[in-house]
Amino acid sequence: MRKTAFLSIVLVASAFTSGCSTTGRGMMKTWMKNSPTYNWVYINEAAKVGSYTLLESQDGDYLMRYELVSEKDGVYELKAGFDKAPGLAGHLKSLEWHYLLARDGFVKSAYLLDLSNGERTELRISAEGDTGYITPETTKLKKTEIIETKAGTFEVKEVAVYNMLVNLGYSKAKVTFVDFIDPKVPFGIVRKQETQSAKMPVNEVLRFISAVNPALAPPNALMKFLIDKASDASYKRTWTLVETGQRTAK
Repeated sequence: MRKTAFLSIVLVASAFTSGCSTTGRGMMKTWMKNSPTYNWVYINEAAKVGSYTLLESQDGDYLMRYELVSEKDGVYELKAGFDKAPGLAGHLKSLEWHYLLARDGFVKSAYLLDLSNGERTELRISAEGDTGYITPETTKLKKTEIIETKAGTFEVKEVAVYNMLVNLGYSKAKVTFVDFIDPKVPFGIVRKQETQSAKMPVNEVLRFISAVNPALAPPNALMKFLIDKASDASYKRTWTLVETGQRTAK
């Protein structure tokens, strides 16, 4: 079975934060409804209904949960969400992403669930050329690499490297992922490294900020200065497995 990546929802989280968590949730749902979501999600033979994984960002600010919650007629339901998110991004804890997928990981349908009111937002699956589109590819290591995490010691035997476009709202970003995979882990990923780079015209960024929260818009003089500039932005983030296990089936 081909192996590759997890979701990376946190890439766009900061774009939808404001002083009001309700506004933040609403902006996120609108963005998710209008943007295609992932066409493929990692799942392997070790994953069973009740399998779950927690990944923590290197700064400890974010904790992402993945859990296989059901199976019917060969279609599996995977839910993803945040157990922890900092400050203004805290509204992410009230949202869950649900993916209905085949055993090979290709997504048949998906929806976003707002836990605060039970509202479901159907999501469009990405096609080739869309943001969010994934082509799963991996490389087997000639020598097993040992990685120690809070969840234990793991034998990494495969590495997946792939690129994906992500819509940030004000710009598209190219994201490169490197996933370190232990096939014995239900969702495979022991460690994930991601690098994002984007060309961000400042005037577009400012318009986006003003739309989300007008109070954050800079003074006119500063805005005029910034509009005359453009910037390249990049960052790196590492996620590490901190817990994995099996819940008792209900």
